[in-house]
Formats: sequence, C-alpha cells, structure tokens
Amino acid sequence: MSLSIIGKITTIEEPDELNPWSKTIFTIKTDDRHHNIFAFQISGKNRIEKFNQFQKVGDEVSVQF
Repeated sequence: MSLSIIGKITTIEEPDELNPWSKTIFTIKTDDRHHNIFAFQISGKNRIEKFNQFQKVGDEVSVQF
C-alpha cells in the first residue's frame, strides 16, 4: 500500500555529499489546513541529479511513498 501527497515544493536542500550515501531533503506544503508541511529525503547521486534536473521550488508535485 502506498500513500501520495500533492503539494508545492517549498525548499530543496543542498545535497549532503560528505558521506558515500549522498542525500538531499525537500519539503512540500499542501493545501490542507493542519499538518500541511512534509519533508522527504532522496538518496543516491543519480536520483538527486534527476530530481534537480526536473524539479524546482514552487513546482506542484505528487509524491508517492
């Protein structure tokens, strides 16, 4: 079973490349009245590069997790 959230990207942190498992965190704000900010982590240099290539702050996205 998976869940999904639709919202706008509010922040994208710079990748943490100090360790061999690169990661970045981005946050999404939904239109819900309460509990409307969610943070997600992306791991892996290739995934981070692909995410940064197509997504930017302000984009509306659907995230399945």
